[in-house]
Amino acid sequence: MLISEIRDNIAQHFGKSLDIPFKSRVQSEIISARGEVIKQHFQKYGTYPESLVAQINSTPTLSVDIAENNNISLGENVKKTVEIIPTPIRMSNRNSNFIYVGAIDGKTSFSYIQPETYEDIKHDRFSKNSIYYTYINNHIYIYGTCPKNIRIRLIAADPYEVAVLNGESEENCPQYLEIPEDFVQLIERMIIELISRSFVKPEPEEEIKIEEDND
Repeated sequence: MLISEIRDNIAQHFGKSLDIPFKSRVQSEIISARGEVIKQHFQKYGTYPESLVAQINSTPTLSVDIAENNNISLGENVKKTVEIIPTPIRMSNRNSNFIYVGAIDGKTSFSYIQPETYEDIKHDRFSKNSIYYTYINNHIYIYGTCPKNIRIRLIAADPYEVAVLNGESEENCPQYLEIPEDFVQLIERMIIELISRSFVKPEPEEEIKIEEDND
């Protein structure tokens, strides 16, 4: 089921099908709940539905000044993505939360490293022909001989951000806006309970009247 369909179902449940601000809030809650359900599923089963994987088909890179990178010395021959890259959902026990970062033909993947470990790797003669990447400040940094454009696969925290990078619109209904049916009921229940609680107004505090002393 599409995120937009779940949003409309929940809005209808509350009798707010024409309430645009309400539906916008619901959509934001769906995206948050989606991320939580995916993380819980991965922690339990160690897998994720392939239909949730989004792909940034081709995003350009440019050479950067190492000084802009939080004073981390990356050395020479460093590039970063021109565009801000959507944050992937943070899975447990994964070194990198990106599924694929590499050449646009999908055949050459780059290896993930922590930025602080590059100082050691760049002096390792066995690593000179390898390409590494890391994720800092919403950009992917690539060390090594990097192509002008790269492909990225991930389960994005906000899948609409991927749609924008790919030049798609919500109306085109990209595949990764689909949510598996076994996740839908969990997400709908979470959001309906959350919104229902916000509709419950607390009992007004009993007003304490102070009697005036007429003496």
